[in-house]
Amino acid sequence: MRRTELEKLLRACRGKRVAVVGDLMLDRYIWGRVDRISPEAPVPVVSVERTSHALGGSANVVHNLRSLGAEVLPVGVIGPDAEGEQLRETFAEAAIPADGILVDSFRPTTVKTRVIAHDQHVVRVDSERTDPLGDALCGQLLEVLRARIDRLDAVIFQDYDKGVLQPELIRELRELCRDHDVYTAVDPKFRHFDSYGAVDLFKPNEKELGDACGRKPSSDEELEEIGKGFRKDSGCRELVVTRGSRGMISFSPEGTHSVPALSHAIVDVSGAGDTVISCLVLARLAGASVRDALWFASLGAACSCQVVGAVPVRGEQLLDLLGKL
Repeated sequence: MRRTELEKLLRACRGKRVAVVGDLMLDRYIWGRVDRISPEAPVPVVSVERTSHALGGSANVVHNLRSLGAEVLPVGVIGPDAEGEQLRETFAEAAIPADGILVDSFRPTTVKTRVIAHDQHVVRVDSERTDPLGDALCGQLLEVLRARIDRLDAVIFQDYDKGVLQPELIRELRELCRDHDVYTAVDPKFRHFDSYGAVDLFKPNEKELGDACGRKPSSDEELEEIGKGFRKDSGCRELVVTRGSRGMISFSPEGTHSVPALSHAIVDVSGAGDTVISCLVLARLAGASVRDALWFASLGAACSCQVVGAVPVRGEQLLDLLGKL
């Protein structure tokens, strides 16, 4: 992809209207240093220097979309707690509306706490409930989308298997989007693989696809066979399979296309998948070809991996990285 093509694509992404439905999370980072091993157990002692917060889970997808110029609507639930308020405040700081966020009185806000010393992850602590969301709240989430569907270009189902996306809600939302000609994209988890059906874009990683099909691909040829079979059986228009250090591959009516991973100064891979789905959806809404959309997403993933933590990418970063390749 040439610089002029990337600049044109970034301009075309601006103003696209995207709702992200899924599992909102707050990422908490505890930064410190390690100077010794605990005398109580063979574990490092981390001396805390500072803490910070970021948008995680489906909220990170929202943040990436907003950073690339889209108009976004997060749709999900938080708990009646300080962490939920922190998430709302972080959305407000990024000029992201929070009127699609509901409060579930019976579950805490999902929080992932990462302890990092010398830019290395020491441990991650998760605070969450993953039981299915109640029918009443599912209905309220559906009403949030119904009230805004005419003003949307796309809906992303961002599934981390934390209880928000349930088969009935998925079916209702998919039909709502189909009836209003709204683009649908899915970043799935294993449990609901078979619930999404004929969406426009389905983006699992290679392991998730193999687990769902009961067949781990042992070669590129076998992955292509599995990918084409899954796309036909599910009815999805485009299947994009991410492959970590081996890049990503797309199966669509435009044929089979793949791009390599841009392993440029990798520091931390957390959040890269969120950036990939954000870039793919915006590129397709902007009219990009499959190949250009894949390159756009590969650039985004490489930028995301250059820093510790889930940090949204900006157009300027993509242009800067492209100039270094």
